Parts: sequence; structure tokens; C-alpha cells
Amino acid sequence: MTIRPLTIILTIISLTLILIVAIPQVRMKVRDFLIPDKRSLVAKINGRLSSDGPSVIILKIKTRDQYFLEIYKANENLELMQRIAIEEALDGRFYFQGRYTNLALADLDTDGVYEIVTPMYDKNSVPRLLIFKYNSSLQSFDKLTSE
Repeated sequence: MTIRPLTIILTIISLTLILIVAIPQVRMKVRDFLIPDKRSLVAKINGRLSSDGPSVIILKIKTRDQYFLEIYKANENLELMQRIAIEEALDGRFYFQGRYTNLALADLDTDGVYEIVTPMYDKNSVPRLLIFKYNSSLQSFDKLTSE
């Protein structure tokens, strides 16, 4: 009985794939090699936070490992106001004002100040609607929670 070269090659490939899956350090090195750590723009909105508040540009950014919101003052220098790391794992969409979106500015509590609203899914695919409220005294955004 002879062993064909194709059988040997397929066996080597199979063993290599098993090792990659079985050893976490090797799996991470392969992932880092195959998936570059680059920033991708997921969504962008711009507007005023209130009638007398600053104009802002809000970006939803995805890197290899995480999502971020970056809020910039819409002036000639595009000054970064805040960068918010989002702990949830997957981007989401929701129906808002007649269209589907994954990032919105809305005055949810009708106090005249717009909140940043972004839907996400956690690692168990449970949907979350994240809401960030502008704190004018600190000039930053606070995450609203249900507690």
C-alpha cells in the first residue's frame, strides 16, 4: 500500500490547524497576523448637544478588539472631547425616527440636551441600548444605566 502525497499534505494541514486551535498563544499570533489592528469607521453623526451647547462630530470606531465612541468639538481644530470604550462585543442597529441606524443623537428625557444613543450586543448576543448624557459642567459624557 502506498501513501499518496496528497494524503500526506492534507494530514500535515489538519495537524497544523488542530495545533492552532488547541494552543491559545498560537491562535492569538495567527489572528494578529491575519487580522490587522486597524481602525474602521462604523458610523458618524454631527450636531449640537443643546441649543447653546457645542457642535460635535461623533464617530463610532471599530478596532480588532473593541468599539469606541470618539466625540470631537466641531471647530477648525477638531478637538477630541472624549473617547469612550464600549465593552459590548457586537454592533447593533435600531429603528429611530423612520430609519435604521447604529448611532444617533436624541433628546430622550426632553431636557433640551441631546444624548448619544448606540445599540450594541454583548458577548452572549443580548441587545443593549447604550445612552451617554452630556455633563456640561464637566464637559464630558456619562453612561446612563438602569440602576
